[in-house]
Amino acid sequence: MSRHRDVLDTQPGSVPEIREDVDGLTFIMHLSGALKGKTFVVRTDDAGDIWIAIAAESSTDEGE
Repeated sequence: MSRHRDVLDTQPGSVPEIREDVDGLTFIMHLSGALKGKTFVVRTDDAGDIWIAIAAESSTDEGE
């Protein structure tokens, strides 16, 4: 899903990657600093459940 930064948003950082799944959404945010090479992943589903993790960037690629 293509995203762009809102003109009014002056906060630093990039917009998260958002993937649509069959039953929900996955938000992937690339971290910097001490956690460089890691991603913050938030998954939601139609039932309202939320799953949150810090993972290696390669573990959030499609097909894994």
